[in-house]
Amino acid sequence: MKFKDLNENIDRAVDDQDKLEELDYNQRKQHKIDDNKTLHKIKKFTMIGLAAICAVIVVVYVLNTILPVKLVWLSTEQMADIRSLAISILIGVIASLINNYFWRK
Repeated sequence: MKFKDLNENIDRAVDDQDKLEELDYNQRKQHKIDDNKTLHKIKKFTMIGLAAICAVIVVVYVLNTILPVKLVWLSTEQMADIRSLAISILIGVIASLINNYFWRK
């Protein structure tokens, strides 16, 4: 009789341990999912911010290129600096698009 009770107690303890391990695994999995979502949001916010800054730089360059001389607010040296920055931005965008289209499929 006592041996049977001991076996039942051991079985219950093993079942409880299995449930705890499963619960712990689920909690760790959910925590990892939450971390990934947070990192994704941070990356997304950063990319949107950088894209907005880049768009402003390109727009300023284009406006200073096409507007009449009396409406231009940047000097020739500043335009040269912005031109090199705008070209770098466009090359980065093109490289990123090529990378996403060809190598990440």
